Amino acid sequence: MTGPFASFRDYVAALESRGRLLRIGSMDQDRFEATGFAYRLIDERGFHGAPAFLVEKIRTGGRWLDGPVLGNVFPGWLAAALAYGVPDGAPLRFTETEARREEWLRARRQDAWRALADAIPGGEKPKAP
Repeated sequence: MTGPFASFRDYVAALESRGRLLRIGSMDQDRFEATGFAYRLIDERGFHGAPAFLVEKIRTGGRWLDGPVLGNVFPGWLAAALAYGVPDGAPLRFTETEARREEWLRARRQDAWRALADAIPGGEKPKAP
């Protein structure tokens, strides 16, 4: 199934059928924000490698609510191409600008980690991931 899709549900089903959707049974947003989870996925897997995610049940403000709640719904160029109807296997290239952006983001994360580690008074500093 390729886009354009008749519904958002069809698009999400297409992501899942391609292994680009991570299903999460429940998430306690009072302890760990869904937005933070999305950023962590991107940090660890890169913009093009981080999947979309669907949370079935989410806790917020002390109450559990039924989802679904979706995050990172356009995970990279391939997902955007899918939404617009570009068939699987079509030649898509990442530009040099995109590669530089990925390098810049990695460097920025390392700088932020160093600044955080430097703000910890005394003791052993944590290692950057």
